[in-house]
Amino acid sequence: MLNKLCIEVGNRYSGIVNFYKTINGFPADNFSPAVRAYAAYNEVLWGCVYLKYLGIMAYKNAKYGEAVVILRKAMRDLTTEPSRVETQLTPFINKYKEERLYIEKIGKILIYDNEKVYYDPLPPESTLQLGGEGKLVIKTIEFTPPTAVPIELTFLDNSSCVVC
Repeated sequence: MLNKLCIEVGNRYSGIVNFYKTINGFPADNFSPAVRAYAAYNEVLWGCVYLKYLGIMAYKNAKYGEAVVILRKAMRDLTTEPSRVETQLTPFINKYKEERLYIEKIGKILIYDNEKVYYDPLPPESTLQLGGEGKLVIKTIEFTPPTAVPIELTFLDNSSCVVC
């Protein structure tokens, strides 16, 4: 279940990244580059967190070769180092780097275990089912805004109405 939630979070950030790609002509402001970077790195991060849990589950199910291939993919995907750190993103970038180091640590342990203890063959990455459906965290509900009701304004003598 946890890995499905990770997929869903990654998909949400992917949607944000795709949305920003469609509005390239949008006037740039100070907020937009930070949001774009945050969404892009979260898309990668949550995809790799999903792979981390998938690899750990494969390892616990004695699929050692599969676990190695999955963790190698996660390590390869997380090699992206933030090029320009926005000051607003410093705490997130630190978390990103921390998660990358953790995935590398787990990956090295699983690779070592498989090479020295289990000798499980590594399946081709293309044969693994790495994708999956996310699990919605929120329930979508239909919303139809109510129809506007016209109102009548009557001004008294010497009165004024200012609309800001």
